[in-house]
Amino acid sequence: MSVIRACEAEEFFKYHFKRLQDQHTSIFYTYLASTRWLTFTVELVSDVVLSCVVIYFVLTSANSTTVGLAITEAMMLTSEGTLLFIFATFLTNNIASVERLIDYSQTAPEELPRRRHYESNHPKPT
Repeated sequence: MSVIRACEAEEFFKYHFKRLQDQHTSIFYTYLASTRWLTFTVELVSDVVLSCVVIYFVLTSANSTTVGLAITEAMMLTSEGTLLFIFATFLTNNIASVERLIDYSQTAPEELPRRRHYESNHPKPT
């Protein structure tokens, strides 16, 4: 902090921190919204499958034990399918993050640009 204050660069770092924080928040919100949409869609498909199972057993004369078992299994499969999709999207997102980190760690560092604004604040040699 003392170096930042000595160079009078507080506003520069505040601006860049806010900009990066806004980018992070918008990207994370997009991730959350897409995950919620996918979860809703999978739940909707699961409900359609469950409805088809129930309608099939209503239209046919089946044993009540078989009907109960089929409905219970359909509900379990649909809830497990939803969890599978949620975990798969979470895993895919984390794998992409790790790949990005590996790529960034293996890139060669670049030279820092010289800033004339900071140089002008230094006292001139006598």
